[in-house]
Amino acid sequence: MIAPNRDPQILLADFFERVYLPLHPALRPGSVEQYRVALRHLERFAGQPLRIADLADDLVAGMMSAMLAKGLARGTANKTRAALVAIWRYAYRKKWTDDRPDVDKLRMPKHVPEAWTMGELERLLAACTTARGNVGQTPAWLFWHAFVLVVYDTGLRRTAALSIRMADVRDGNVTVQAEFQKHGMAQTFRLSPQTADVVREFVAADPDRELLFPWPFGIMHPFTLAFRKLLKAAGLAATRKDLIHKLRRTSATHLANVAGQSFVQAHLGHSHPSVTAGYIDPRQLSHSMRAADLLPRPTPAPVADAAPAILRRILEAERLTPRDLFAACAAMGVTKKEFAALAGVSERHFYELAGSNEPMSDTMQARFRGAILSRIEAPMVGQFDPLAELVAVLAERTLEPESIRRAIRALGMKQKAFAACVGFSEQYLCMVLGGNAKLTERMQRGIRAFLEAKAGWV
Repeated sequence: MIAPNRDPQILLADFFERVYLPLHPALRPGSVEQYRVALRHLERFAGQPLRIADLADDLVAGMMSAMLAKGLARGTANKTRAALVAIWRYAYRKKWTDDRPDVDKLRMPKHVPEAWTMGELERLLAACTTARGNVGQTPAWLFWHAFVLVVYDTGLRRTAALSIRMADVRDGNVTVQAEFQKHGMAQTFRLSPQTADVVREFVAADPDRELLFPWPFGIMHPFTLAFRKLLKAAGLAATRKDLIHKLRRTSATHLANVAGQSFVQAHLGHSHPSVTAGYIDPRQLSHSMRAADLLPRPTPAPVADAAPAILRRILEAERLTPRDLFAACAAMGVTKKEFAALAGVSERHFYELAGSNEPMSDTMQARFRGAILSRIEAPMVGQFDPLAELVAVLAERTLEPESIRRAIRALGMKQKAFAACVGFSEQYLCMVLGGNAKLTERMQRGIRAFLEAKAGWV
């Protein structure tokens, strides 16, 4: 029930500024702005200023759907929802409204974290030294060189790094005060000698500043643009996932490689190991265990052992189906065109038969069965020796159609090329292979001479 001294008709924006905000002094400026942006999103979707009494689950859910339709990320929609639900939940607890929020957040896809390799980080540092102009009173190249190294050493977020005070930089150490940390705890980091030297040079350029990294432009948009420019100069990707936070993931990944995930969790100030896991690029871990490397491997049966059994099962069928023809091709280790040649039909005719719903004629059944039967005892894939096959063909007293098919396969030739080499037309060769034409003695001698030459006998 709404309390008597509560006005549910108060505008939502006024409620936030006059009621919610004064009672939440711990909210950081960035969070306050995020809440205001969330309220603007909701009112823009509704098309009018909203009151506490207007809050409804379908209104917030519809706004989230509209944000996705505009191409905004799921994470953005979820952050907007969280800010609105926080205000709404407070209004419910304090009896400004009778309706309790019940809006589910969107499921977030879990992507593999990406970090820069050491080579890519070196390219970024080299690009920093080419930056022109000044940032405040210091050269831009020195600002970016020092900033990238400090964030790499500390794994700090951008806001925390830009909040480091000069008074907290001493003797190669950097202290970040609790009020600038997302997790609300102060941290002290030891800088590497390389970073400490660059920082000393950077400080000497403007020793009277208050912050280590003063950003004179106020808003962060120019910061992002300048960093993107450095990424492009380094030849690196410059998408939303490749900005300053990727430097934090890079620090976490390379640290995890030598110190483990628990050390990285403390270094980054995370509350739970699952959060830290989202910062470590597993592709760059040299000591990570992968399931494929640990699982015992089954011993695969050789194709040559399995294929004859598959072909025999196909031949046991009362009639061959298109599926049987494709299975036979796979078991024999031949292409559809080669299988068609073995059966004495054209490739086009093979596909017509395989794609037809009509049963194959007895003649076609016999041809394909003969082609399969001829391969059951022949060497299978992995054992095929073209020269031995040619020798076996030449050892036969009379060349049969099947013998010529084997010779063509052993030579790796197309029927048209083989026919030209032995003085036949392709059409006549197909008739021979199909059993519709006979080979004269002269033709037999011509084919043998060609095969002997290919076998190196002459």
